[in-house]
Parts: sequence; structure tokens; C-alpha cells
Amino acid sequence: MKTIQGIGRWTPKILFSLKEGPYRHGQLRRHIGSVSRRMLTRTLRNLESTGLIARRVTRSKAIAVEHSLTQLGRTLIAPLEVCAAGQSDTAGM
Repeated sequence: MKTIQGIGRWTPKILFSLKEGPYRHGQLRRHIGSVSRRMLTRTLRNLESTGLIARRVTRSKAIAVEHSLTQLGRTLIAPLEVCAAGQSDTAGM
């Protein structure tokens, strides 16, 4: 398994978003907010290469790509939630 190269600002936001279920690229970008297309693509590729998310291509009239958490990716949600709770606790200090 590869290690995550530079967790970065967007990784936790993407993982939390995908916790809700699979998203297409545009849906994910709208859900997260101010992330650029390029940064979202780079982060998704990094997460896919580390095995934290899966990329699924479906072919109907148009090609659709969905991203979802893998089993490994789901294991990071609880620790990320603890970190997020710790940040919100210290924000009022």
C-alpha cells in the first residue's frame, strides 16, 4: 500500500463528502465548494492511487465517473472525525 503524499487541505473534505455515498466529479466539486477543478482531480487521483477511494466508470449515453470510499478509506473516517472534533474544541480557546 502506498502512503498518502501530502494529505493537504482537500483530502479530509473529500473523504467526509464521500462518506455520504458515491459522487460524480461535478457533484463532488459543488458539494465541497471552493476547490478548483484541477486540485480536485489531483487529489482524487492521489486518493485513488493510495487505495482510499475507488473510481467507477459507467457507460450509458454519456460516460459517467463516480468516486466512492473503499473499505480502507472508510477506516479513516472515525479518526478524521476525532481530529475535526478536536479542532472545533480548540477553536474557542
